[in-house]
Amino acid sequence: KTFKPTSGTFTTNGGLHFESDQNGTAQCLGGSSSYISGDVICHNYVHGGRRAFRFLAHPHSSSIPLTQLEDYIDITGNGGSANGFTTTNTNNPSSFWYDPTVGNGSSTNDPGWTAFTNTNGLGNNAWKPSEGALVMIRGSKGEGLCCGTYTIDPVTTRTHGPINEGSVQINCLSNNNLGYNFIGNPYPCNIDLSLTTRGSSIGANFSVWDPNQGTQGAYVDQPFSFSYILPAYSAFFTTCSSSSNNSFTFHETDKNNNTATGTLFKTTSGFGSNAVQLHIYSNHDSLSWDRMLLFFNGQAMSGLDNLDNIKLQNPELTFYSYSTDSSQLSIDVRPYVNNQVIQLGLKNAPAQDYDIVVEDFDIPAGGAIVLHDKYLNQVHTLYKGVHYNFTVSSDSASQGDNRFELNLTGAVSGVSTVNATDNLKMNMTPNPATDAATISFEAPEIGNTIISLRSVTGQLIWANNLGQQQSGKFNLPIQNIPPGIYLVTVNCGTFSLTQRLIKQ
Repeated sequence: KTFKPTSGTFTTNGGLHFESDQNGTAQCLGGSSSYISGDVICHNYVHGGRRAFRFLAHPHSSSIPLTQLEDYIDITGNGGSANGFTTTNTNNPSSFWYDPTVGNGSSTNDPGWTAFTNTNGLGNNAWKPSEGALVMIRGSKGEGLCCGTYTIDPVTTRTHGPINEGSVQINCLSNNNLGYNFIGNPYPCNIDLSLTTRGSSIGANFSVWDPNQGTQGAYVDQPFSFSYILPAYSAFFTTCSSSSNNSFTFHETDKNNNTATGTLFKTTSGFGSNAVQLHIYSNHDSLSWDRMLLFFNGQAMSGLDNLDNIKLQNPELTFYSYSTDSSQLSIDVRPYVNNQVIQLGLKNAPAQDYDIVVEDFDIPAGGAIVLHDKYLNQVHTLYKGVHYNFTVSSDSASQGDNRFELNLTGAVSGVSTVNATDNLKMNMTPNPATDAATISFEAPEIGNTIISLRSVTGQLIWANNLGQQQSGKFNLPIQNIPPGIYLVTVNCGTFSLTQRLIKQ
């Protein structure tokens, strides 16, 4: 029997052993005569540190029972040992499968989450191929069954059975609630999700679970169009809108030797042009809580469309934008519209200090975005690397749907222009600038010329009437204004041109 886990080929007449290392990369450990021909033992290393739910998957081509995990971790459930679980005082379930026919993506009351009722692997208790499972990791066997705060040990679980070879196709299911599907990595190795093949009914985005965000874990959402190395033995959510063109296909060529994206997952920076990433951290310890992505695309809609991603609700802080039809979005793809206001939502945030950090910022030429904190009546110009500190208190108005909004300014059409024509030429150097910028301009005819400097919210800061001019240079002093983004306008007769100036 021949298997290809990550690269190279391994052949055996007995069982194969694969083990994931701390980066999630599978390694072949050789054969064993203790299992039948074609049986594969897969070792999954799970990081220690935090007691939390994890998204798990197995790489086997047939269903397996949860008993395969129970030698290494405790799994609890109704009936305790009578149903194969570890008995506790409450016997609360700690393992779940997801029913895509009824799931709706909500955080605590999603009817899709269905507790395993037995570990024997029979009927609905079978852990099916390419199906994710939500499992509480308390640490090693016997750890964390009582109470108190502790740091869990890393643990290695083992499963066995024939593994998937070649392409693996999953036909996703749809429903009236966006058709959430919980899909497991079908291989015992890392894969690049951007290389998978997806039917037209599959959503443009996916969601993974980061157990280290906040204090209970949170969703991380990303477009399939960007490379994301999903670890072996893990799972993700995506959506399916129809029962046709609904296939999701993994290929041998999707397998990847690179380190998985994060430990276990992390957010990814670097989303390229026309992208804004706003990431919320704790102000005191830089703990990641949530993020949202905003992409500007002239072919998209400001309302919900198939490029957007509905925000899956976190158990704690949940951060999102609103589309124009009031959909809550974690990935918001829309055209850049001058003077548009994008409402932001923030809920279930524990009372403490936070940072909004701008980790990506590339917007159409001539545009500018201002974060408006309506609770404090403050505005903050955004650019890459900006931090905005804020506090959530016991006052309900310090979070919710009325605290923050984004104000988009600057007409966008090719080069930076507001009421512009191609006949008026303008140049600013240096840009960014610290003390002064030189403005050069040339108009097609002589006219009364005014150079003005405004904030991105439109407030006039400075203006100078140069009289009748057609061309010239002007030194714009900016040493006394705060760092940020400003709009410089040259009006020459009936011609007008505005460009963005960054003050460092």
